[in-house]
Amino acid sequence: MTDLTHYDVTMPGDDLMTTEDALEGIAGFLRTEQGEALNGFPAPHELEDIAGRFYRQRIKNRPAIAFCGLPGAGKTILGEQVADIADAEFISMGDTIREAAPERIAEDSESLGEFAARTREDDPRAIPNWTVDLALDADAGAYVIDGVRSVDDYMVLNNFFENFTLVKVESDFYTRLDRVAERDFDAHDLVDRDAHELEELGVADLIEYDDGEYLPDDMEYPQGLQDYAFVNNGDDLDQLAHEVTQLLDAIDAFAERLPMNQNQAANPGDELVLGDLNPTE
Repeated sequence: MTDLTHYDVTMPGDDLMTTEDALEGIAGFLRTEQGEALNGFPAPHELEDIAGRFYRQRIKNRPAIAFCGLPGAGKTILGEQVADIADAEFISMGDTIREAAPERIAEDSESLGEFAARTREDDPRAIPNWTVDLALDADAGAYVIDGVRSVDDYMVLNNFFENFTLVKVESDFYTRLDRVAERDFDAHDLVDRDAHELEELGVADLIEYDDGEYLPDDMEYPQGLQDYAFVNNGDDLDQLAHEVTQLLDAIDAFAERLPMNQNQAANPGDELVLGDLNPTE
């Protein structure tokens, strides 16, 4: 493999040309009849690997924010708000699984769950790696990732994106129960689902969770890996947008993407609280 340190390579602006166009043009210029290197430049068969590595590095440098939390906490709506406000690409890890699943089970939630469970058991880093592939395909200026569920998810995404932020979304049990009622969940279903995600999927190892009933004795990361906690017990979308802006304002790479930067930034580790507009007794 050609030593890249001998070449002064400057990536053009994102909109100047596609990676494929650049490869075709360079390869056409350098290719000899034998397909060998010309004047010490990389041979054509090396060009795709070189361009691919520069392309991955360009995406790695872009900011990403990910959300984790229990069912009904509001991860998806929060992520969609962030993506809208920050003009970022929204990627659901659930959709990632759905795209990778055989077509016959993609729309069947039970079969899809079984497929995801088998995948995580066979290769715990497969799903987050598929998520990285979606980010590469999207070629966006920033990313919002919904549905991080394990330390493996976190490690893959945090290692790929050089500017990565994890936000834990929290809601009290009865608020979450109201939100998941449309999924035909009752209280027993939600308790079972919480236990499944915490203990079997690894959410408990990922986040700081203060209900001792569910904490495994051998929890690997008792303080959690999240950078921020977002308490989401309300249902006012305008207020949610205000709190989301406060969160983004605290993250330098996202603050510069805000249309207006007029909110006081939160500090790492802060709990951002969306007011409980419908308190549960």
